[in-house]
Amino acid sequence: MNGARRGGMGRSRYKWTETKIQKWVKQGRGQGAGANYLPWLRVSDVPSKGFSHRIWGELTHRIHHLLSYLEYLIYLWCLLLGGLCDIREAYPLNREDTRRIAKKLGIAHPRYPGTRIDIVMTTDLLLTRPGDPAVYIALAVKPAAQLDDPRVMEKLAIERACWLERGVAFFVVTEKELPQVVLHNFERIRFALNLTMHPNFTVAQARELQSELLRFLPHRRDVTYEDFCTEFDGRLHLETGDTHYLMTNLMGHGVLTFDMRRAWDVQYRMGELQICQEALDKLSQDERYAE
Repeated sequence: MNGARRGGMGRSRYKWTETKIQKWVKQGRGQGAGANYLPWLRVSDVPSKGFSHRIWGELTHRIHHLLSYLEYLIYLWCLLLGGLCDIREAYPLNREDTRRIAKKLGIAHPRYPGTRIDIVMTTDLLLTRPGDPAVYIALAVKPAAQLDDPRVMEKLAIERACWLERGVAFFVVTEKELPQVVLHNFERIRFALNLTMHPNFTVAQARELQSELLRFLPHRRDVTYEDFCTEFDGRLHLETGDTHYLMTNLMGHGVLTFDMRRAWDVQYRMGELQICQEALDKLSQDERYAE
């Protein structure tokens, strides 16, 4: 009996009614931008299908709710490509528009399972490029295998037409478009982007330590990355792993670069890392401006 009750409560969380939809609208779901945006769907609002992610967005300064591992990878790809000022996930489309377009296309509007309620259709990722006016790009994230499903293609047709009416470019992105090795390298780098999360030093202290590391790097071209980090943990009186964290942070800001098309290996020679002076100057300027 207890197990049955828990299952019932779990199912009720995902039950859709018009009252629930209007409640979410009043809460501001799917509204706002940047740090103030509230996605229409959060990780806790939908049954898990694979690996969902709640991650801090360095670009937006808020938590992102990414509903699949593929969506997470494409989010990383968008960050890596750069040139964006906002990324909004689970962006809702106006139901009056999607209903009208579905009728025009002769396609049945999708409904919530087990109901006669039309779905609030969402676009997986809405990107914003700064400008006057700003430029928007809408992305639908789909595993390639799903594109063989006629019903999936019908829903994408509604979504595409909705954005094209608004003059917004719309793309369907699958895992086949992604540079997998590059993204896994970037995923490894992201963990060290936020220096304020590190307990052993302040941002100012970290930048001083990084200056020391960069000064010595040209003289250690023949040693491995692993040996370099071990040496400087001792030389700078750091805890094991701190040099790795500081170096990875510089990689995340583009100050230290390597061939991202190759899977990262701690046996890389330090001579395979390059210092990008332009990125270093930009990092210094950004932090002076922040002060």
